[in-house]
Amino acid sequence: PVVLSESRAGDAKTVTIEVPIGADTFTASDRPTTNFSTDSFLRVGFNKSGNGAERIFLYFPLDKIPANATIQSAVLRANVAGFSPNNDAPMGLLARFLITSWNPPTITWSNTNPQWGAEIGLGQVPASTGWVEGDVTGPVQDWVSGVRPNFGMMLQGDESPAAGRERVFFALNAQNGLYPRLVVTYQIDTMPPTSIVNPLPVWSRATFNVSWTGQDNQGGSGIKHYDLQARANGGPWQAWLNAATVTAADFNGQDGVLYEFRVRAVDRANNVQAFPNNPQANTRVDATPPIATVTALPQYTYSDAFTVRWGGADIGANGQPGSGIVRYDVEYRVNGGAWQPFKTNTTDTSGQVTQAAPGATYGFRARARDLVGNQQAFSATAQAQTTLSLGNPTARIIPFINGISRQATFLVQWTGTAALGAAIMNYDVESRFNNGPWTPWHDSFAAASAQFTAIQGDGVYSFRVRARDNAGRVSDWAEGPANRIAVDTAPPFITPRVYVPISPNK
Repeated sequence: PVVLSESRAGDAKTVTIEVPIGADTFTASDRPTTNFSTDSFLRVGFNKSGNGAERIFLYFPLDKIPANATIQSAVLRANVAGFSPNNDAPMGLLARFLITSWNPPTITWSNTNPQWGAEIGLGQVPASTGWVEGDVTGPVQDWVSGVRPNFGMMLQGDESPAAGRERVFFALNAQNGLYPRLVVTYQIDTMPPTSIVNPLPVWSRATFNVSWTGQDNQGGSGIKHYDLQARANGGPWQAWLNAATVTAADFNGQDGVLYEFRVRAVDRANNVQAFPNNPQANTRVDATPPIATVTALPQYTYSDAFTVRWGGADIGANGQPGSGIVRYDVEYRVNGGAWQPFKTNTTDTSGQVTQAAPGATYGFRARARDLVGNQQAFSATAQAQTTLSLGNPTARIIPFINGISRQATFLVQWTGTAALGAAIMNYDVESRFNNGPWTPWHDSFAAASAQFTAIQGDGVYSFRVRARDNAGRVSDWAEGPANRIAVDTAPPFITPRVYVPISPNK
């Protein structure tokens, strides 16, 4: 090879060389046993003067180009020595990879038929003499890097006998310097690139995205691909992605496991970055949703305003803490109806119910969402519920059976009724004598009866009562029918004659 130019930029050297043909010949279908390796010309197409179909075989030695070189451009140049017919339109030439070897001094149409593989490309050769060129950058890169073995290439033209189209090129044996050649520009980069895994959050869901970045050195050949490794809970490094050309990918992990990552880059000159000793990014998987519940409520609530409280825990795999609860959703329903929002996407752990409906049963349920977005499903039933009991208690004096007492001490009885779910705790009882002022007799008295002594002597004694329930609610004062009794301990005695019922006027 002849070095045409050489330059350096940063750590990269760019070289342009001319590689002369190493071996060239052609074969002819109508002269199947003739070897043309000493011929001065290379013929392709169809020759009506006795050769028939013609095919060219070319080989260029590329061992002087380093295997890690990046081929920036490669051009096949050949010199047209003749053509037929005159004024012919440009003829297409198809180049193919050869995948078996061939020997120039012995190859003929009949004794050697090197196997060909994929197409290299199609070019047009005009009906005129002089240099023609075709791009072969991809094939040369494959040969240099070892992706394909270099057995050269075969050229085919229009082999239709009726057309009789032919192109003739100067061969190496013409010894006029017009032989086929490659002009190759390649770059050598001796410095490996750098790369790093981008930071990850402390916690991630079971499937999370890992991204990375890389940079080649100044003037380098550019990054070709990345290799990524991962390890679980500090264990051995395992290959995750090899020869990745992307810079992000989803990773599937297991609940509770700490995953660490590292990356290395490989440039187009096959310089390989060393894997770092330490991980470049890590995250722990949280795949378990948190659990939230509403704090139990009393069976009965005695106010139309009450507080609902809730909370939760985020426990992951093996009983270890998860990423933590960040939001709650709380819903309620009345009398088993449809669920409705109470608190949505909230950090609160309590809420106030106001203007609740008397006698209604309120149910509540909560769900939690953790830092990575795992969300608990709502319970199908209420986690806590309470029934509103809002009525005040009632009380009354139990009627005296006989409205006259011959004794100064007699039994007074009363009763009380609490609202739904409530209970009577105690009573206040007052008395008065002969329609005088009411005076306290018992305060916060738990019993429902007591012996009364008429210390003011004979006369009419009246009684009234009020009840107090376990919610602290107090009834109105109530006397009740027949809440009076006449005390008559000294003659002359009052004697009832008849008891007359009262009939209301309808």
